[in-house]
Amino acid sequence: MAFMGMVFATAFVVIFIIHISTMTLFFSLAIVLKIVGKLKDSKKLKKAGTVFLVLGILFAAPIIAFVLYFAFQSIFWMVTHPDGDTEYVRSRDVSAMWSYAENPDPDSIKALEELLDKDSRLVFWHDSNRYSVLDIGLQVGSADVVRLALEHGAIFDNPERYDHMAYVSTSMDYYLNICVERSITEDDVKIAEMMFENNASTELKRPRDYFSNVFGKAVWAVLYNDDAVTDTELEFIRVFIDNGYSSDTDFLLLEDVPSNNHFTQEYYDNADSIAGTDNYKRLLAIICK
Repeated sequence: MAFMGMVFATAFVVIFIIHISTMTLFFSLAIVLKIVGKLKDSKKLKKAGTVFLVLGILFAAPIIAFVLYFAFQSIFWMVTHPDGDTEYVRSRDVSAMWSYAENPDPDSIKALEELLDKDSRLVFWHDSNRYSVLDIGLQVGSADVVRLALEHGAIFDNPERYDHMAYVSTSMDYYLNICVERSITEDDVKIAEMMFENNASTELKRPRDYFSNVFGKAVWAVLYNDDAVTDTELEFIRVFIDNGYSSDTDFLLLEDVPSNNHFTQEYYDNADSIAGTDNYKRLLAIICK
C-alpha cells in the first residue's frame, strides 16, 4: 500500500513538472513571437503569439484554481450542522476558540463568549478527531466552556462526532471516560447537571464486566480516578441518583473484578488509598442500597 502511494506521488510530481514546463514553454513562445511580430510588423507571428498565450493560460488555469482552493481552505474551514447543512467559518476564529477552550481562565472565558456571540457557527466545527468546542469543555472539565457551547447551539451526542466513533457512543460515555482519568471538581458536578438537563443520552458503547450503566461507570470513576473519594465526588454521584440512576446490578469493586481484566498499578494504589475512609464507606452504602 505504501509502495503504491509512492508510485502515485511520483507520477503526480512528474506530471506536475511536465505541466509546468509546458506552460512555461507556451508563455515563453508567446512572448518571443509577440515581440518579434511587433518588431517585424508580422500579423502571422503576432497571431501565433496569441495562440501560444491562450494555450499558456489554459495550462495555468488548473494551477491557479489549485492554489486558490488551498488558499481558501487555509482561510476558511467547513462546519457541519446537526441537520447536515454546511457553512464556512474563518480558520483564525476556530484557532482562537480552541485556544480559549483549552485554557479556560476567566479572561479566556470572556473572550470565548464574545467570539461565539460574533459567530455561533463555530460550535459546530470539528477537528480531524471529530472534537468540537463542547468536547474540549468536557475534556478539560470546564462548566463555563460547556455552558457557552450549549448556549450557542451545540448539542450533546452530535451525530457529526458520534456516528464516527468506535469506542464511545454518546457525550456522557465519552465524558465518563475522561472522569476515570482525572480528579472530579465542582465544575464536573455542574457539567453532569447540564448533561441531564439537556437530555444527553445515557447509552454506553461498551459496558464493562464491572459496570453496565452510567451510574456504575460514574461510581467506578469516583472510586479509582485518584487516591481519594471527596465530598465533591459524592455530590457528583448524587447528580446521577437525582436523575434516576441509582444502581448497577453488574457493578464490581476492583478486588472483585475477574482476573482476565488488567489494570495499571495506579488503579490498585488508588484503591488502597481510599479503602476504609469515611467517604469510601458512604459511597459503598449508596452502591449497596
